[in-house]
Amino acid sequence: MLYKFLIISIFLLTFSFEYNTFEASNLKTTSDYPNLNYDASQPITTFNVEMIKYYSWFGSYGYCRDEQIASGTCCKSKKLLTNWEIVSHKSVKQIFSFSYNWVLLKSDKYKKFIIAVPGTREKFQLVLEAIGSALDDYKDDKKIRISHYFLALYNMFNNDLFSASNLREIRNHPDYQVIVTGHSLGGALASIISFAIKKENLFTNDVVLITYGQPRTGNYYFAEYVTNNVNKIFRIVKKGDIVVTIPLHTPLFKEFTYYHIGGMIVLNKEMNEFTQCEYYNFEDHSGICKYERNLDFETYHCKYFSPNISFPKRCEV
Repeated sequence: MLYKFLIISIFLLTFSFEYNTFEASNLKTTSDYPNLNYDASQPITTFNVEMIKYYSWFGSYGYCRDEQIASGTCCKSKKLLTNWEIVSHKSVKQIFSFSYNWVLLKSDKYKKFIIAVPGTREKFQLVLEAIGSALDDYKDDKKIRISHYFLALYNMFNNDLFSASNLREIRNHPDYQVIVTGHSLGGALASIISFAIKKENLFTNDVVLITYGQPRTGNYYFAEYVTNNVNKIFRIVKKGDIVVTIPLHTPLFKEFTYYHIGGMIVLNKEMNEFTQCEYYNFEDHSGICKYERNLDFETYHCKYFSPNISFPKRCEV
């Protein structure tokens, strides 16, 4: 019990370290509500406010349970899935019967695929994530280490997600971008999925990683590999979101402590200003990109645009 208590305590600790800041102009948006009329036909090349807001809908759609996806009862908004078709989806059972699922979508009009995965659904899952916060080697690689819980969860569904039929579908469209997205735990899993795509050379498509409120997921060498190899990363962080400050980071041990991936973009509380931080600075906590922490979990972690990204009720709009 003492061992578990210590692990949970370390997981919940948050620290701030000062680094040189990268000054960038704020990017303003006229509305804090995701734009379903966004034209997704253009390839994603650089940060765009409306683009980030649009794909946050799919971060929310990732919370749909597999049976809801199968029956078409999760997202009643016809606008969201207009021009998108569901290629494949599946659910796996975790410990204590928690379910976790993924969905692969495709748009021939937009020439894109989307892999969407959910965040934490049950409060007790947070305890399991804390207990499983030790870093594990990725296969036989002794340098790249990933959260035990996140990696074990990924290993439960990766063979189904990257089945022969799904890989064939993506490989048959090499000019389509593959967008991997998720919120919170889903952001962590999205980064592991993107990492595996590149590490295992699963396909050559352009990969875009978009996460919202992502916790730290692996060690320095994991963060370095993802940042250097995934084509484009947009790690959206809302100031005050305490989840993005965990698990614990210390700059002393690159192999044995958690680091964030790069590509951080800071969103203010009002959700109408963005700041692009230095892309390759994995732990940029200073100046305009300094992390802030607020215990108002609902406001600062769940509300990445309106309404709550954590629940598929957004899809009812």
